[in-house]
Amino acid sequence: MNHSPAVRLLCCLLLVLVMAEENQQTELTPSEPTDQTRPVLDAVVQGEPQRFFPRGHGAPRAKGWPEVVGLSVEEAEKKIKADMPMVQLQVVKPDYFVTMDYDLRRVRLYVDATGIVVKTPALG
Repeated sequence: MNHSPAVRLLCCLLLVLVMAEENQQTELTPSEPTDQTRPVLDAVVQGEPQRFFPRGHGAPRAKGWPEVVGLSVEEAEKKIKADMPMVQLQVVKPDYFVTMDYDLRRVRLYVDATGIVVKTPALG
């Protein structure tokens, strides 16, 4: 069956409207924190996740690792792996491109031509 372009456009618009209506009906609303989750949430918001995730146990770092700026890749890797052993390090050389995806298991080390860290590494 061959429909005119106007009929096809009308069908597409109708489908978009139906999908938008379904999306509004199924939109999730955030739940309120419970007595158990409120202290953890407060600590993370205040930038103090270490109260619940002690160092060396895979705890995420809210502000990254500013102390490794100026170190070699090898030294920076040792310090970061001491905090988060399971993290994947990615060395980014000058003028290299990176993807825009966000990965909580990845830390990028931005280095200069001599292999020295020049930017604070962080998760992502």
